[in-house]
Amino acid sequence: MVLEDVNVKQLVSVPTRPVSGTALDHVIVRASDAVTTATVVPCSWSDHDIVIAETPLTKERRRPAEITVRSTRSLVPDSLCMELLLSDWDAVYSAAEPAAKWQAWLAVWTPVLDRHMPVVTIRPRHPPCPWLTDNEEVRALMRERDLARAAQRDNPTPETTGDYRRCRNGVKQAIGRAKANFFVSSYRYARKTTWKDIRRFLIAPKGGLTPTDAAGVEAGWADRLNGYFASVGPRVAAELEATQRDSEPLPPRPPRVVAGAYRQ
Repeated sequence: MVLEDVNVKQLVSVPTRPVSGTALDHVIVRASDAVTTATVVPCSWSDHDIVIAETPLTKERRRPAEITVRSTRSLVPDSLCMELLLSDWDAVYSAAEPAAKWQAWLAVWTPVLDRHMPVVTIRPRHPPCPWLTDNEEVRALMRERDLARAAQRDNPTPETTGDYRRCRNGVKQAIGRAKANFFVSSYRYARKTTWKDIRRFLIAPKGGLTPTDAAGVEAGWADRLNGYFASVGPRVAAELEATQRDSEPLPPRPPRVVAGAYRQ
C-alpha cells in the first residue's frame, strides 16, 4: 500500500535470500516505467541471489552537429571597410582603462560586423578530412600553392604560371598519398572503423534532384515520357495486326502430351 501511495511498484516477487526465505533485495521503479521482467538468479558466492531487471531501450537518434559562424554570402569588403572607416571611434580613444577601451571597441565593431556578416547557425554537410587537417606537410604545400596562385594572378607570366602549376600538382599528389596512408593505417590499426570511414569520406550520399537542378530541366519532358509509354501498347498491337494481315497466320500449336510410367 505504501508503494502504491507514492506511485511506485516492486518488481521482485520471490525470496532473494534463500537462507531466511525473505525478499531482502528490491527493485522499485515508477508505476509508469516500461520494465518488463525482474528475474532472481541463484548465486554461489553470496547468500543473496542476483536480481536482474530487464527494460526495453530505444536507440537515441544522433543529433546533427550545428556550428555558429558569420556568413559571408552577401559580404562586400569595400563596403565593410568604408563603414568601419566612417564609424565614430572617439569612445575608444577617450577610454582610460584597457577594459573600457575593449568594450568601446566592441560597441563599434560588433554592430558593423553584424550588418555585413550576420551570425548564422548551420549544419556542416561535409566532415573535415583527417588526412588534410592532421597533416602539416599537406597544409604547408597548400599554403605554398596559394601564394603561387596569388603571385600568378598579380603577375601573369610564364614563370609564375609554371610555378603555380607545379605547386598545384604537388598538392594533388600529396593529398593522394595522405589519403592512401590514412586508409591503410585505418585498416591496420582500427579495422572496426574502416568501413565507417569509407562510407563517411568516400561514398557520396544518395540524393535526388535539387530544386536548382530541377529548374534547369527542359519543360514538358515528363509529358513526352508519359506519352511514349502510353503509346507502346497500341503501337505494338497495330504492328502485330499488320504482320498477320500481310502474311499467313501461324498454325495453332499442338498440345504437348507426355506419357510415362513408374518403374518397379
